[in-house]
Formats: sequence, C-alpha cells, structure tokens
Amino acid sequence: MKRKYREIIGEKPLLVLSERELLELTGSPQRKRQIQCLADNGIPFTVDIDGFPRVNRSHYDQAVLGIPKKNKEKLPDFSRV
Repeated sequence: MKRKYREIIGEKPLLVLSERELLELTGSPQRKRQIQCLADNGIPFTVDIDGFPRVNRSHYDQAVLGIPKKNKEKLPDFSRV
C-alpha cells in the first residue's frame, strides 16, 4: 500500500516523520527493526493500526537534533501583587 499522503502535504511537513525519514533514521525498512531502533535510542514513538512506528517531529527534533522544546508563553508572576 502506497502512503504518499504521509510524506508531505503541499509545502508543510507532517507532524510525524515520513516513512522515508524513518528509514533514514533507523536504517531499516522493516517495522520490527525500526521499532527496536527507536526504543534502543530512547526516541518516543507510537505504533499505528498498521503496525508502523510513528515519531512525532518535535520528539525527533528534541532527541536527535538537540533542539529544545518550545516553551509555552509564560504567565506573569502575580504572587508579588
């Protein structure tokens, strides 16, 4: 089954890594080996209904690229008022 919809929609990257990116990251086209590689390297993932691992792009950025998590807007400190 081809999964072109999982690659890129228009110019905007999906929230999860594409199958091509997952192959490059894990070095294997096999689902079991991909899952094992992700687990061994501490990269958070979920498994979809078809048994394919899905890695959230922000988790990938944090774990592999070292990009820190975006901080949500900080609220003012009202304790001094």
